[in-house]
Amino acid sequence: MRGMGAESLMFVDAKILNCSEPEYREHPGLSYSQWKYWDSPEFFEGAFVRKPPIYEIDETADMLFGTNVHAEFLEGKECHQVPDWALTSDGKRYGKKWDAFKAGHPAIDCLSAKEIVTVQGLRASIESQPKIANLLWGEGESEVKIAALHNDTTIPVRGMLDKVRRTGTDYLIADMKVSAIDPCHRFGVSKRIWDFRYYMQAACYVDLATAVYGKPPLDYLFVWCHKEPPYLVRAMPLEPAAIELGRRHNDEALKEISRRHFVGDWTGEGHNDVQETVIDIPDWAYQAEQPTFRDFIGDYQWAAK
Repeated sequence: MRGMGAESLMFVDAKILNCSEPEYREHPGLSYSQWKYWDSPEFFEGAFVRKPPIYEIDETADMLFGTNVHAEFLEGKECHQVPDWALTSDGKRYGKKWDAFKAGHPAIDCLSAKEIVTVQGLRASIESQPKIANLLWGEGESEVKIAALHNDTTIPVRGMLDKVRRTGTDYLIADMKVSAIDPCHRFGVSKRIWDFRYYMQAACYVDLATAVYGKPPLDYLFVWCHKEPPYLVRAMPLEPAAIELGRRHNDEALKEISRRHFVGDWTGEGHNDVQETVIDIPDWAYQAEQPTFRDFIGDYQWAAK
């Protein structure tokens, strides 16, 4: 047990949604992928409050490929390569033939040759590691869709967990990430978790699961899949402290969204301001250069800062 639970429930009135993914996307409620933009209120308002929205979040090729990998490994579907006739002479997905093929086929049938090789490489990597294979393909449920209410604001929320892995009466949560970051590069993985706010996603999913199952998971693990040779796959539990920070940031985000809805103000920090909002470089940049910087500034009370 790694201490996944919170002192009080973040979410209440939780229920599992028995619906398709398109139906889930239309279900009322905010997801982590929306409220993670809470500190850019002008964008949040334009993308998620206005009807119709004035800003769109385009699905990138990497996002689409990640969705297809999830479908192959978690939903039992099979990825297929685009046939040669639908490609250009140099093998690119472009032109009228490609447009016609794409219009009549789901995304999982539209992978490039390189993407198919990546899927095959990742599958071989998982199959060579029985513990990881058991985590993803052992007893439990995949693509678990949960809806609930935020306890303090009653904002409807929702989330879709990649894998709830059953272990007797307990369970784990596995979250598959397909990334250009090698899982052996721990700093790169940590930075990606921070930059993409995966720690907030982890906290959201832990708290949704706790609300619907009545107890917290034993652990929350990223199954990190490197999409370049040799297609390394590693299972890495997220530190409980990171989940607790994500929990606090989720709570702050939903409370701030609720407040802005109430007052009708979506202007962000620095609006109509020319001097008060001071910007700086990250703290770690100073820490990385501390010895050299200390020598440069002499007795500038560095140690006291």
